[in-house]
Amino acid sequence: MSEGKEIVEAKNTDQGKDEVKKNDIKFKKLIEYFSRIIYKVLVIVSVLAILAIIVIISFYFFNFSDGLSIEQGDWGTFGDYVGGLLNPILSFLALIALLITIVIQSRGLELSREELKLTRKELKRSSDAQKEQSETLKEQLETQNMSFEQTERFRAIDLIYNDDLKAGPRPKAEAVKTYVQVERIRIAREEKEAEENGNTSPDKYINLSNADLKNIILDRLDLNHVDFSKTNLTKANLEGATLTDANLDGATLTNANLMEATLTDASLWRATLTDAYLVEADLTKANLVEADLTKAELGEANLTNAYLFAANLTNANLMEADLKDIKNLQSIESIKGANITGVKNAPEGFIDWALANGAVRDETPDSETPDEKTETPDPFQAPKNQ
Repeated sequence: MSEGKEIVEAKNTDQGKDEVKKNDIKFKKLIEYFSRIIYKVLVIVSVLAILAIIVIISFYFFNFSDGLSIEQGDWGTFGDYVGGLLNPILSFLALIALLITIVIQSRGLELSREELKLTRKELKRSSDAQKEQSETLKEQLETQNMSFEQTERFRAIDLIYNDDLKAGPRPKAEAVKTYVQVERIRIAREEKEAEENGNTSPDKYINLSNADLKNIILDRLDLNHVDFSKTNLTKANLEGATLTDANLDGATLTNANLMEATLTDASLWRATLTDAYLVEADLTKANLVEADLTKAELGEANLTNAYLFAANLTNANLMEADLKDIKNLQSIESIKGANITGVKNAPEGFIDWALANGAVRDETPDSETPDEKTETPDPFQAPKNQ
């Protein structure tokens, strides 16, 4: 259909060009024709004027003169005679020539206007054809982009989920980056189409659930709205990654490095964070209901408004963590052995309750004997709490 449309447009454009070309030729021929007429008229008028002069002078000398007079009066009479006869004749001939010239020029202006109309018409037709061609090229480009995105999506999914390929952490990391990028482009396009058509917006989450991503390196990556539910992220390096509103329900994050990661509004329901490294992580409003945080490093982490219902914090390191407005603290499943030294903004009664339930607090830390838990971790391997 598009090829037929292009052929018709090409024919219309060629026809318009041929029409303009024919009119150009016609206009030029008419100009040449009128020019020849003007030239002939001017020649005829000039000849008639010369003949009139010769005839009038000859008639005068033939009838009234016996030779050249030396009298001034005779010459005055002769001048009046010639002027009285020639002036009307020459004026009449000049008027005729002027009228003919005006008529020809008027006709030429009409032809010029017609030529301009045809030119504007052709320019508009050409402009419309270019716009349609541009729209066609745009559609073709979008189709090619979508085809490319689809190819990249399938390739990434194959690397992430196909166990037969035995892809290592780095190829899988590149596949995850590619998949997240093409999915964001798709979601943005579908959101725009939904807004234009008044339809429901598409699901904003990027599905990477149930994937095996152990040992993967995704540090400093934008992983907002990614669905990692039930995904194996054991020993994954997510240092500094942005996981705002990410879904990590049931995910395995054992020994994962989440140092300085942003987990605002993230859902970690029943996630396994055993030995995970969450130092300085932002867990504002994170859902940690029934999460296993055994031996997790949460030093200086921000847990403002986090939900900890039935969470397991056995031996977790909460040194200097921010517990402002934390939810369901007293329903924590276990806080035995958790280090709560220097916790900030703890709810009233929390410290006494935690210590009564097995938490520990170092009142006089020995600065000369550094705690192994405060050593700088390997960014590619989250340390285990000794």
